[in-house]
Amino acid sequence: MTLALRRSPLAVALGLLTSCTAPGPMEASAGDDSGDEDDSESGDDEEGSSGEEESESEGGESESESSSSGSESEEGEASTTEDSTSTTASTSEESTVTEEEESSSESGTVEVCDEPPTCASANSVARCENGALVTEDCPNGTNCDGGTCNPVTCAGNLPAYNGNAGVTVYWFAQGTLTNPNDATQDVHCSFGSTRNWNGDDGGGGDEVYNILDSRLFGAIATADYNNAAACGSCVDLNYQGRMVRITVADECPVGSNPTCTNGHIDLSRQAFQTLTNTGTGDIGGVSWNVVPCGLTEPIAIELREPDNVYYKAFVVMKHEFPIARAQYQHKDGSWVDAVRDPANFFFTEEPNGNLTYRVRIHDVNGGIIEQELEGGVAGPQVGTHQFGCQ
Repeated sequence: MTLALRRSPLAVALGLLTSCTAPGPMEASAGDDSGDEDDSESGDDEEGSSGEEESESEGGESESESSSSGSESEEGEASTTEDSTSTTASTSEESTVTEEEESSSESGTVEVCDEPPTCASANSVARCENGALVTEDCPNGTNCDGGTCNPVTCAGNLPAYNGNAGVTVYWFAQGTLTNPNDATQDVHCSFGSTRNWNGDDGGGGDEVYNILDSRLFGAIATADYNNAAACGSCVDLNYQGRMVRITVADECPVGSNPTCTNGHIDLSRQAFQTLTNTGTGDIGGVSWNVVPCGLTEPIAIELREPDNVYYKAFVVMKHEFPIARAQYQHKDGSWVDAVRDPANFFFTEEPNGNLTYRVRIHDVNGGIIEQELEGGVAGPQVGTHQFGCQ
């Protein structure tokens, strides 16, 4: 008989197959009954032996498969452990990277940069610091140019009169403001004003807002007013050893007041008394000159109609030097000159279709302050810088 191929436990474990060859078939003697019986018995024995061998073989195969399964299970568990360890390590690394990115974001890093410094605005510089883009304000009295904050040079040609100016006293009850105050009335420079009625129509309660000293102000002659160019200027007046500093807040119109010739200033009640030590009169022989105001806080800008998107006009207040001009940023990004009217308002065209827009204010020294004006905000909007020069 022919034996089937057997796989030993070792062969199965190693994944090998061993080939076994059995002897050829046994032939019985023809016509020999005894032989037939012997052969039959022998065949029974052989079949029993073969069955035992096959049983053992199957048992061996079962043991081999069990051993192989156990080995594969151990290998699978080991592989799973390694995969788990690898996944944990990978997750830990990703978590570390994420934490580093979050830490970098929280530290203020915007982006990695290596560009040279540039001007973020007229008053600030954008530069790279440790690979991050940062913005730094320029000091007062400097402007950004080419990525550097450069000092503004004093012009040195501010208006002055040497002993040939004159002063008188004026008060709001003469016609500037009614009593009670009318919301449409104001000093010509549009700074805001009040009579503060206290039973004195001689100007003792008159005040102008948004200037150096609310009770020390003056109305300057038409020629020196110069279509509101003198508004907000600080003037030192000297007379016989006495001095007072005022802010130009109004116009003394030569058309209706013949005394308002070049160099003449109508002073508030308190300013006139401080300078002349008298209560009234037309005083000549006065000297005055425009000076820095000595302000420490930033400039302020007020919108005339803050809720009107189709009407954009603003007035500049609390500035160290007189204002020469103003610009607004058009919707295409360009800067356009605003038009100044005699009431000291700068008018713009429709710059960007929004209530909020940016402006640049230029003083007589060439200094520039850039500021965003927020629509819908009533009252003065305080900026971040003040003019200065060296």
